[in-house]
Amino acid sequence: MRFQTTILIVILLDSCSNVGQIDVNSIKIIKTNQHPFQSDHDRKLITVDRNQKTIDELQIYADSGDGCESYLFDSDSKYILVDCNGQWFSIDKTTGTLKNEGWNWEQKLPEVYLGKFQTVDKDSIYLYSPGTIVQKSDIYKYKDPR
Repeated sequence: MRFQTTILIVILLDSCSNVGQIDVNSIKIIKTNQHPFQSDHDRKLITVDRNQKTIDELQIYADSGDGCESYLFDSDSKYILVDCNGQWFSIDKTTGTLKNEGWNWEQKLPEVYLGKFQTVDKDSIYLYSPGTIVQKSDIYKYKDPR
């Protein structure tokens, strides 16, 4: 009986320690207000929990149809998402809270690059692709502080 109780406590503690942890699979970029005939659309950055329930969301720079990629970096207790127009967003790893960090056009990028969100074609969702190397010229495409 004591052994079973110990196992139950270990399982409960392990499951509780993972509550609130945000990883790259919790971060999504979705298309909104998509034009029925053109490839332009608005975009939204969201964080979701393990049950895919939305934790937080922010409207981000619109995609003109030419592709507006967003780049994800690791920075201690948060992730940093750098959007194609130079807008930076932080994502708290514990709570999933999103924060607009402002327009940081061509600022020095965080050191740990994780990957990018990109759309494959005009009808697809934004997919995350892990990566190891990125250049500033890849990221900053649209000099627009909106």
